[in-house]
Amino acid sequence: MRADPKKHRVYRAVVAFVGVFLILLGAATGWLPGPGGIPLVLAGLAVLASEFVWAHRLLKRARLTVHRFTRWAARQPLWLRLTGSGAALAAALGGAWLFLVVVGPPEVLPAAAVALLDRLPGVER
Repeated sequence: MRADPKKHRVYRAVVAFVGVFLILLGAATGWLPGPGGIPLVLAGLAVLASEFVWAHRLLKRARLTVHRFTRWAARQPLWLRLTGSGAALAAALGGAWLFLVVVGPPEVLPAAAVALLDRLPGVER
């Protein structure tokens, strides 16, 4: 692939397109409940890093930051880690509830699940 400059340019363009697409998809789905934003952005960055030096450096910096945070979090007392985990869970559940209040239950859900969600305050079809 690298021996033929024309094929290599096409390959780099495809890699750039896929990487940027994943990053934009991550940015578009980041506000939705569930694992959308950050994993997709990192996946897009990893795709770009396979061909572009600047993306490789940025990915290394992101990995180092995650590693530093993980080490810092492991040094914290158990009560603080549990409090932080509880706050993150509360924020995720609150975000899911707010999504349901604004958008309503998805129509693809079974009727029993929609009936259960209708019991939540503020959630209506």
